[in-house]
Amino acid sequence: GRLRAAAGLHAPECLAMEVARKKKLSSKEVRRLAEELLTQKKHINHLVTLLQVLCKPTENFPNAVLAALRTCNEFFAARLLEGTLRAKPCANKTADNRRDESAAELDASEAFTEWLQGQYGVFRAQVQALLVSDEFGEEVSPKVQIEALSSVLQAVRLYTPNGALDNVQFGRTVGLIISSKSTTGELIGTLVNYLKQYDDLRYYTYVAVSNVVDSVRSEVGEAEKRNEVSALFVETITDRVRLLYDLLFYTPAPPSSQDVKDGGHSWTAWASDDGTQGEDEEDGNPSRTKKRRKTAHAAVPQARACRWKDVNKQRIAFSNAWIALLRLGSTALTLSAPQTQQQEAVCVLPREVFRKALACLHDTVIPHMHNPLLLCDLLTDSYNSGGLIALLALNGLYILISQHGLEYPTFYPKLYSLLQPGVFTVRYRARFFELMDLFLRSSHLPQYLVAAFIKRMARLALAAPPSGALVAIVFIHNLLIRHPSCSVLIHRDDSSLGGVDPYLEDEVPEKCRAISSSLWELKALEQHYCPMVAGLVPSLSKDLGANRGSRNELDVKDYARASYATLFDELSSKRLKQKNVPLAFYVRDPKHLFGNRELFGQTGGHVEEDFGGWKFNVLEAQDVNEGVS
Repeated sequence: GRLRAAAGLHAPECLAMEVARKKKLSSKEVRRLAEELLTQKKHINHLVTLLQVLCKPTENFPNAVLAALRTCNEFFAARLLEGTLRAKPCANKTADNRRDESAAELDASEAFTEWLQGQYGVFRAQVQALLVSDEFGEEVSPKVQIEALSSVLQAVRLYTPNGALDNVQFGRTVGLIISSKSTTGELIGTLVNYLKQYDDLRYYTYVAVSNVVDSVRSEVGEAEKRNEVSALFVETITDRVRLLYDLLFYTPAPPSSQDVKDGGHSWTAWASDDGTQGEDEEDGNPSRTKKRRKTAHAAVPQARACRWKDVNKQRIAFSNAWIALLRLGSTALTLSAPQTQQQEAVCVLPREVFRKALACLHDTVIPHMHNPLLLCDLLTDSYNSGGLIALLALNGLYILISQHGLEYPTFYPKLYSLLQPGVFTVRYRARFFELMDLFLRSSHLPQYLVAAFIKRMARLALAAPPSGALVAIVFIHNLLIRHPSCSVLIHRDDSSLGGVDPYLEDEVPEKCRAISSSLWELKALEQHYCPMVAGLVPSLSKDLGANRGSRNELDVKDYARASYATLFDELSSKRLKQKNVPLAFYVRDPKHLFGNRELFGQTGGHVEEDFGGWKFNVLEAQDVNEGVS
């Protein structure tokens, strides 16, 4: 009944709809109806039958639904091009007044047009329903969803007068796609393909994303007021935010000024240099073209029509979309629970999404923003939080400092605090070490600060994995070459320290007393179990002992991406010259660590029996044990 009332159907159309409801049409039958509808006007009632197929997509064959959707889209697109269904900005009578008039006062043509507009309203509603497919209880075929998206995009450029893009309908469609639980990667990919080609669609996508973020904030606020924040609500909101990020990440950045100056690319068929262009632009009549442009300007303001062509406004819309999304990280939800239970706070912006966003800010977002300094609070707060979030924020923060004049006095102390044992195993360690090497290139850094970084890297290298120890040694080598005043760390005699290292690793660089210490850690690393680490220290020490002009820095990139796997592959691929290579091999499980049976109250055979081919000095082992005890 609701469908009939919305469509304004009469008895013949209702009868055709009843027949379609009782019969499950095949794709062959749908194609036959489509051909008759598109070629013969007397079969206009087939339109109602095809619309009914779209109303129940899960009860019909997928190919039949797809054929019906394509036919209806082609039929209504032809009517829109004729101007029959297009919205009229200057109508003498409103739609409500026309409905109040009796059908007898309308001639046959107007009655048919009004009925056709009702059918088009049903079609648009069904296309949106197919796009999200949440109300059908079952998932609609991805092919049907993609075709529904094409129908919507066809409508937004044909429905409004003078060829202006129906940005309201387009924004509503983007919101439906993001809010739907049935949105697939194929649907997002299809939309992104359109956004890569057309500047106006891309601009209004930025606007739509900002509007969706505002609606998310409103929903969160209302739910908290009513104390209805359930786990299901949080899951729904976070899933929507994930879709928002995916769409925004894959949506291309605003074009350059030259691209916009050259005219850009508009999805509407009427876009021109002044924002509007009639279908008869190519008729070769300049006066008629000028007249149509003037008429179009009267209906659609030039500023609104050309908004997407302004590169500054595109950058502003792009910036607003990203900032709105990232600010969701400061919005937390508290799950509604009984007072006896501990309430849990959940961030609206999932942590993994925030990490991915921070990782791409430096090359995907910041270069295309109209004012990148708007991200300074977000990046500095993330940098101050420490851990992996600080490592990810480091890249974007460097762009703001080096290219946009951001002043951050505590930058180096914060960078120093990030040097923890876990930094050698995180996922983004390679980029972190490359950036840190870039930050420490300046020759104007104070001696105490450089010495603090050298000493911290040396201390971390003792317990780091082999790949991390290699990076630390390379850093120490490069910093000593760039800052010769810190060479006192390798020339100082350890005996002058009295057996105590004055370095305080828990203090800030100004108070850690690194410049008063020595690099005894390098001597210890010469005995490292990994031959690559043990061999790198003497070679670098030899390089530091050469003339200053002949010293060469090492590329951190060559070592920052190393891992256990790469080191193993490199060592296993080497051809050893020695014929007899000592191996850590024993025939049977050893029973003793030292040869003396009486040590640790153990009895049994000698250690030489357990480690064949090895000789041990039992007296030295006993002395070592007594020294430890």
